[in-house]
Amino acid sequence: MAVKSAKVSSSSSLQKEKEVFNHLCDCPYILECYGEETTMSKDEKMLYNLLLEYASGGSLADLIKRSDGYGLPESDVKRLTRSILKGIDYIHSHDYAHCDLKLDKVLFVPSGDGDFVPKIGDFGLAKKEFPYDIWAPGMYGFEMFTGKSLWGSNPNETTEKACKRIVDRYELPKIPSWISKDGKDFLKGCLVKNHQFRFTIEMLLNHPFVSEIDDTESSEFGEIVD
Repeated sequence: MAVKSAKVSSSSSLQKEKEVFNHLCDCPYILECYGEETTMSKDEKMLYNLLLEYASGGSLADLIKRSDGYGLPESDVKRLTRSILKGIDYIHSHDYAHCDLKLDKVLFVPSGDGDFVPKIGDFGLAKKEFPYDIWAPGMYGFEMFTGKSLWGSNPNETTEKACKRIVDRYELPKIPSWISKDGKDFLKGCLVKNHQFRFTIEMLLNHPFVSEIDDTESSEFGEIVD
C-alpha cells in the first residue's frame, strides 16, 4: 500500500482526490484507492492520509528511461496506449478529466501472477474538461516510440526560444518518418494545439493503430516492466 499524507489543515487537495476516486472505483486501468484515515504525526500534528494501491513496477516514465533513448517496440506502444486510452475513456464516462496526464502518472501495478497492469493515478487536478486529456496519449505514444521528449532539446536554443516554440499555435512536434502510417496518423490526431480539433477518445479507441489489440491481452506487461 502507498500513502499520500498532508496536514489536515492543508489537505483539501487530497480530500478532493479521494472524492474523485469515489467515482472511479471499477476500472482495471485506474489506480485503486483503499480509503482514508487520520493519524497523529511524531510532532503531534493531525495528518490526513489517502491509502492507495502500491505501484511496485514504477511508472511509464521509468520504463521509457530504461530504454536508453531507443524507445519501445511498436507492439508494446500499441498495447500500452490502448490500456491508457481505456483508462481515460472510463474517467471521461464518469464526467471527469484527469487534466495532469504525464508519464509519471501511469503506474505499473502487479496483477498477482507475475505480470503488471498500467494504471492511471494522481487525480489531484481532475476537473471536467475532456479535450485536454487527449494530448496525453499522443505525448505518451511519441515518447514510447522514440525514448525522447516530445519537443526534443536543442543545446543551442535558449529556454525563452524553446518556450515560445512550444506555445506557438502553429508549431507542432515533428513526428519521425520511420513510425508506421497508422502510428503517425494516431499521433497527429492527438497532438493538435487547438483542443477543439483533437480526436475524441472514441475516435482514438477505434483508430486502426490500437483497434485490433485484444483487450484480454493488453493489460499484462510483465515482460517489458521486468
